[in-house]
Amino acid sequence: MGSTYSLFKIVIETLKMVNNPHDRQAVAHAISEVNNDGVCGPLILAAKTNPAKGIGIIKPVGIQWKPGSTSLVGHRKCAWSPWVVDNTLNSHIPIQAKLEPTRQSWALSRDFCETNFFFGASKQTLPPSMNR
Repeated sequence: MGSTYSLFKIVIETLKMVNNPHDRQAVAHAISEVNNDGVCGPLILAAKTNPAKGIGIIKPVGIQWKPGSTSLVGHRKCAWSPWVVDNTLNSHIPIQAKLEPTRQSWALSRDFCETNFFFGASKQTLPPSMNR
């Protein structure tokens, strides 16, 4: 998700640089000049080290959407915000939060299954949410 989010930011920055978003030449020129420091770190489309002008190399980070924070989203209160939870490929981006299961009831049920169901527990001993 981090790399996808960064690409949307690149598009927004590009469209801010042109007067007419339907002018393909202007958009092509603008995107080749975009420099953005996003959730995955700097993405410089005009760098001399890129394979071609307008192509950027991104080192993705793993994010997880969590309840909002005004410090993460342009100082506005938002219901959800992206938090960096894995920086394996981009270690200069700091981890902001711990990766957590998105459905904790599922994780608890799965752990229950692994420890009880597969070792002879009957359907009647499973949690009510798993009795279907």
